[in-house]
Amino acid sequence: MRDKITWLKQQAEQELSKILDYWALYAVDNKNGGFVGRIDEDNIVDEQAAKGSVLNARILWSFSSAYNYNKNDAHLALATRAYEYFAAHFVDEQNGGVYWTVSYSGEPREGKKQIYACAFAIYALSEYYIASRHQPAKDLATGIFKSIVEHAHDPAHGGFYEAFSIDWQ
Repeated sequence: MRDKITWLKQQAEQELSKILDYWALYAVDNKNGGFVGRIDEDNIVDEQAAKGSVLNARILWSFSSAYNYNKNDAHLALATRAYEYFAAHFVDEQNGGVYWTVSYSGEPREGKKQIYACAFAIYALSEYYIASRHQPAKDLATGIFKSIVEHAHDPAHGGFYEAFSIDWQ
C-alpha cells in the first residue's frame, strides 16, 4: 500500500511540474507584461487577446501555491510577475474591486464588477501573501473583500449580488 501511495504522489508531482512548466514556457507575455490572454491548440499566442481577471488570478494562485508547496524559487518569481501585473492592471483603484478584462497592453477593457472575479482575486492575493509575506498583497485582498461587502451584500436575503457596472451600480 505504501508503495502505491508513494507512486501516486510521484505521479501527481510530475503532472504538477508539467502543468507549471507549460504555463511558464507558453504563457509569459514578454512583450506586454504579465501573461498572455489566449493560446490556441497549437500553442500559438494571440498577441492582441484581452487578458481576463479570472485567468490571471488563477495563474497568480497557481504559482503562489506551487511555491508554498515546493519552495521552488522559479515559481515564486512567476507568482511575483503575476502579482505585479495583476496589482498594476486589474485592480480598480478608483472604485474598488477588479476589472473583468484588460486589453493585451493592460488598459481596462471591461470594467464591470463580477463577484466571481473578485473572489478569485482575494483567493490569489491571499495565497501570494502566504508565499511572499508581501503586505501590499494582503492589503489588496482585504480591500477587495471590503468592496464586496460594501457594494454587493444583499441584506434582505443574506447573500451577495453577482454583477455590477464599473462603479458598483
